[in-house]
Amino acid sequence: MFLSELCDTLGVARPDPSGSERDYNDYVFERAVRPRDGDGTAPKRIDLYKKDAFVLVAKQSRLADEPAVLGKRNIARGWDVMMKNARQQAETYVFLLDANHPAPPFIIVCDVGHCLELFPTSRAPAAPMAISRTAMATASISRICAGKDPRASQDDLAST
Repeated sequence: MFLSELCDTLGVARPDPSGSERDYNDYVFERAVRPRDGDGTAPKRIDLYKKDAFVLVAKQSRLADEPAVLGKRNIARGWDVMMKNARQQAETYVFLLDANHPAPPFIIVCDVGHCLELFPTSRAPAAPMAISRTAMATASISRICAGKDPRASQDDLAST
């Protein structure tokens, strides 16, 4: 639900649910990936995937015993470890994509309702992205979701 609402906020189309034919799952929730050696293990699922754009893994950091006051994250709760593990999970998914789905340029790790972390892969644009965090949140994420170059233009930076 959060990711669908995020798409609405960014002004990009909502992804489709994944279908049984993996070759056509270009922009979907829960895209299945399997090891290429065909060892019979159950497929793993990418939380949100867009071909040639990104792999997104979503986590929820709130624990059952967390106080009612939300929004405060600290190392005692293992938040950094959770986000690092989520990034490694996404990197694994990149390598498990079918041959006709090349590695996307970005990995997005999401702590639902708290933050999005954006990481380049080997296919990311070579030019440095010299933009602020605010511009990244308002311009780059929506550009990636729309399948465009994530580097913000001067107009985008002026509007943030």
